[in-house]
Amino acid sequence: RELGMAMAPLAHSRGVALALEADEPVWLRGEPTLLN
Repeated sequence: RELGMAMAPLAHSRGVALALEADEPVWLRGEPTLLN
């Protein structure tokens, strides 16, 4: 469980980076957000 908590920020950052590269609407915290 501790490992999962430690990896969460890394996974989130990676997800944001991939979303920026994809240039598509991405879901953050359950809400649709368009990242430009």
